Amino acid sequence: MDKICDKDICTGCGLCASICPKNSIKMVTIDKLGHLYPQIDQEKCVDCGLCKKKCPSLNTPIQTAPITAYAAIAKDNEEYHSSTSGGAASVFSRYIIENGGVVYGCAVVEDADVIDIKHIRVDSLADLYRLKGSKYVQSRITDIIPQLKEDIKKEKKVLFIGTPCQCAAINNIYGKTPENLCLVDLICHGVPSFDLLKRHVKNVLPNKQVSKLSFREGNELKLSIVTTDNTVYCKSTVADRFKEFYYDTFIDGCTFRESCYTCPYAKPNRCSDITIGDFWGLQKDADEYLPNHTIGTSVLLPVSEKGKCLIQATSQRFNLVERTVNEAVKGNHQLQHPTNKGRRTKMFRYLAKSLRLETAYKISIWDRTVRNSLRKLTKK
Repeated sequence: MDKICDKDICTGCGLCASICPKNSIKMVTIDKLGHLYPQIDQEKCVDCGLCKKKCPSLNTPIQTAPITAYAAIAKDNEEYHSSTSGGAASVFSRYIIENGGVVYGCAVVEDADVIDIKHIRVDSLADLYRLKGSKYVQSRITDIIPQLKEDIKKEKKVLFIGTPCQCAAINNIYGKTPENLCLVDLICHGVPSFDLLKRHVKNVLPNKQVSKLSFREGNELKLSIVTTDNTVYCKSTVADRFKEFYYDTFIDGCTFRESCYTCPYAKPNRCSDITIGDFWGLQKDADEYLPNHTIGTSVLLPVSEKGKCLIQATSQRFNLVERTVNEAVKGNHQLQHPTNKGRRTKMFRYLAKSLRLETAYKISIWDRTVRNSLRKLTKK
């Protein structure tokens, strides 16, 4: 077998590499933007077809309309303020672990003095902090799949939190999701590669060893990097727009996987048990039920009865108000359609084939740069 699916629809989930019985597949970088794709060792491959059978890009799971929608914030003040949005993922995770279960989610991991971003397994409340915070980069799930399967086999309660395509991959392991597995997908706008992030960090902080990395502060996108010698790099998308390459290209949707621009999950119907994210467009009448939601509010979209039961089981831990699905969808374009590959994105991706990525981006936004300069001149 020479390929599993077309490159343009591959989500890079890595399920194929995890389930190959001959270990003939590995995930490698093959494009300038650093995204991972499966590479098949023809000498090891026995053409069993398991990778094609399970590939979520070739076998998209059934998607179902949400039952209802909720706006929610964690009642616990510390949990709320240490989370992004309203703290929904943290509340669900805490409940699962308190009831003897395990949680799989994305974490910034320091491994052998190197920062990595990947999914990890958490089975103690003391380690839950590792899953907190948004990570605007693609996480690897390949390493945790064997352990997740073992936990399911042992009939542990398992909560998996990831992007819709990652939830689709976990779902496709089984075909029918086991009763002790709950899938929670995050409303996703698209993913830059971890390789791109690593190169960017090396560029802005050369010869430095990173000790801490965060992507968001409250409702504001802010890339913060701290090194072992306490050098701090911090750029805000508000104050430093067009000055921070990684976040600027993320906001403009330039550096996503090719599959993100045709994402089959960017619509109201969902492939998990619950969808969570920011409740953009929440109407003012919800304020009386959500005191002091100054740094964000979570949207909860239960899709299955299992998902609805988890929300009901944790309802006392939230300030919670039921809303319409239409309100939730209307306020979030990623619940309506994939990120648009506009003129600037197309120009950037074309130029990036032969130019430095930073140069390609500056050229692609030349008209914005001119407008900003003229605006500054007129204010003087």
